[in-house]
Amino acid sequence: MVFFLLFLLMTAYLFWNIRKISPNFYGSLIAGALLVSTFLCFLLREQTWACAGQAFFAVWACEAILLYLLWDCFLLCRKGARFLCRSDSKAADKKISLWGNRIILAASLLVAGVMLAVGSQNNLHYKMRHHQYVW
Repeated sequence: MVFFLLFLLMTAYLFWNIRKISPNFYGSLIAGALLVSTFLCFLLREQTWACAGQAFFAVWACEAILLYLLWDCFLLCRKGARFLCRSDSKAADKKISLWGNRIILAASLLVAGVMLAVGSQNNLHYKMRHHQYVW
């Protein structure tokens, strides 16, 4: 139950960060489409496309969560430094946050795609060996 709660928190965190790539409705639409396709790939495991999607989204979610955590820590430190220096530039912060979220999403999707392309070529001849145990 704890791991399911952790999974739901990570999903909400990804949705919250991905929807920031566009300030209007389209950010929420993109975030929702990514998360719904992730769930569909994990539910439909029998199809080949779903297995490839499952591998892609498992790698992508881990990368995206790590990168967004680092990005949020950077923004928090930047906001703290701005508070200590008593400077006010909220318009620049929105622009930096918008572009940072877009770059992180693009980079995480690109790296996950490259890892899927390289990894699937290396695992084409993967076979399960079933052993019979004699007691």
